[in-house]
Amino acid sequence: MPTAPGHFSALASKISRHRARRLPGRRWLARAVVAVVVRDDPGLGPCVLLMRRAKRSGDPWSGHMSFPGGRLSSDDPSGFHAAIREAMEETGLALREDEYVGRLSDVMTRRHERPVPMLVTPYVFKLEREATWLLNHEAVETIWVPLSYLAEHGNRENLRWRVGPLNLRLPSYVYEGRTIWGLTLLMLKELIRLYRQAGQST
Repeated sequence: MPTAPGHFSALASKISRHRARRLPGRRWLARAVVAVVVRDDPGLGPCVLLMRRAKRSGDPWSGHMSFPGGRLSSDDPSGFHAAIREAMEETGLALREDEYVGRLSDVMTRRHERPVPMLVTPYVFKLEREATWLLNHEAVETIWVPLSYLAEHGNRENLRWRVGPLNLRLPSYVYEGRTIWGLTLLMLKELIRLYRQAGQST
């Protein structure tokens, strides 16, 4: 999908006006957040930040591509502040409050240590400066993925994933050798939809 001039600002405006879905009963569920950081690349247009998680025993998402994020702490004033904290802890990126754009819809997953529901809220930030990285033990690398690549249907692939006796074929993208799928792709779908809509308005 070609990127028109003004697409990045149109996307940020679209996100700021977006009415994200808030799941009921959220105050009684385990809560986690992710920081969805977008920037405008002169050659690639709007891009989103992903990180590759370190391989760790007992982590079901070990080695996967994800957004910076994690569980809310009792010290976090809000989910928004938790997203800023998690981005700093995992990648060294010091997001500012004035870079916040808006939020995407809540999604449900399960907690690492036991199969009980956990609600994840994505908070979107617009980065218009150079990023400085200082990865902690949870992250191996960071990469900017063009939204134009994810918006192109021809780039979607099927990932084979075995769950017990079931052999599943799950949607995924492979960008520069890195597979994007699962919970991360579920959250990206909403961002991709907003990206397409912003492109239609430029």
